[in-house]
Amino acid sequence: AEDALVFSSGMSAIATLFLSMVKPGDTIVHSGPLYAATETLIARILGRFGVDWLDFPAGATREEIDAVMSKAATGNVALIYLESPANPT
Repeated sequence: AEDALVFSSGMSAIATLFLSMVKPGDTIVHSGPLYAATETLIARILGRFGVDWLDFPAGATREEIDAVMSKAATGNVALIYLESPANPT
């Protein structure tokens, strides 16, 4: 690859991704369930900085995902995040 990033852990990669992609007022749409630390980062940490989130169940249909996306309060979905399989499930 011409460009690459290497991280010592998955959580450091996730945090870097989120912090580089979202700003206050943005919404993250993600599959659920997520690794507990990822959920904490989204809801408790980024939430304090004005980042909203919506989730949809793993295995959701396109229609179910579209219905969740239509609920985005800001209209600015900065990131759609999928984690499969969710650790430790």
